[in-house]
Amino acid sequence: METAAKIVPTPQPAEPDTTEDGAIIVNNVDELLAAIAPGAKIRLAMGVYNLTEAADYGVTSEGKYYSWAEVYDGYELVIPGLDGLSITGSYKETTIATEPRYANVIRFVNCKNINLEAMVIGHTEKQGFCSGGVLYFDSCNDTYIDSCHLYGCGIIGIFAQNCKGVYANKCSIYECSQNAVYALSSQDVRIEN
Repeated sequence: METAAKIVPTPQPAEPDTTEDGAIIVNNVDELLAAIAPGAKIRLAMGVYNLTEAADYGVTSEGKYYSWAEVYDGYELVIPGLDGLSITGSYKETTIATEPRYANVIRFVNCKNINLEAMVIGHTEKQGFCSGGVLYFDSCNDTYIDSCHLYGCGIIGIFAQNCKGVYANKCSIYECSQNAVYALSSQDVRIEN
């Protein structure tokens, strides 16, 4: 007597938790990357988000709103062409970090209305010289960085090139070997408090 094969449904990923204002709550680096999209509000739970530990680190896939650019000793996260991305952490209890010394931690290209708030961003602590920066904005408009701690060994905390409207408020930028902020061919760059 033959028995029928059991059909097991493919498990669907759980819907992410959201806050009252519609922000997606993420708990690890893979959830962070999956949440990146135009108009996304992302709330980071406490912890370290090491970009180098992402499941797709160095692999660029179709249909994602980010990519990985190769640098001498690894890859850097590139977020191109987004409008309205907001990432909020839990102040000093939330860190976005990367290991490659030649990578910027995050590079934004042709983006607008980017909001980064209440987190620590930098390179993992490791011996050696860095030549990458922390936050790199290329041809971006209306960028807001509020209450963030940006640290080296990155060479520049905030690098803005061909940007309009870069505003940093209540940020600490430390242990960067060349500059806290470097603006090239940019307009309306304001650093306060």
